[in-house]
Amino acid sequence: MHVSWPRFFATCSMMILSTSAKAADIIGEWQLVSAELTIGDNSFPTFDPQTHEMIKVITDSHFMFLSKGPQRPRFSSYQPTHAEKVTAFDNFGGGGGTYSLEGHNYTEHVKYSIFPNYEGMSLSFKVTITEDQLVQEGHYPIVKLGLGSRDGYVKEVYRRIR
Repeated sequence: MHVSWPRFFATCSMMILSTSAKAADIIGEWQLVSAELTIGDNSFPTFDPQTHEMIKVITDSHFMFLSKGPQRPRFSSYQPTHAEKVTAFDNFGGGGGTYSLEGHNYTEHVKYSIFPNYEGMSLSFKVTITEDQLVQEGHYPIVKLGLGSRDGYVKEVYRRIR
């Protein structure tokens, strides 16, 4: 069998470029459109786009997300009251760290989080990117996070904003 080396190298180069392009597709700014958590037979939304905003920013090595709710009152002084802090906390979320991506397997290695239970954890999901939509879904380790007695399955849908 005769191998055409120029064609072989061109094919290998295209394979490498298409693999790299897939990894590059996840880089950007994403707005959360919907999120649902299923535990056993019960599914419920964990995000309401009518009242909350959330963005996720993914670079070539890091991810971060920020969210805010509708009740973010201004503090009355540089030393907010306990009630003001509780309301602010209840209406803000954030976290970030590094990530790894191999094919459709996306793992977030959480370094920072408003919920300390997540810090130091690695959470793995399947990601699917089509045009301007990113779907992130998979096993959600509620027990390991210390947040409940049964694990769940989470599905988040994002729309590309940049």
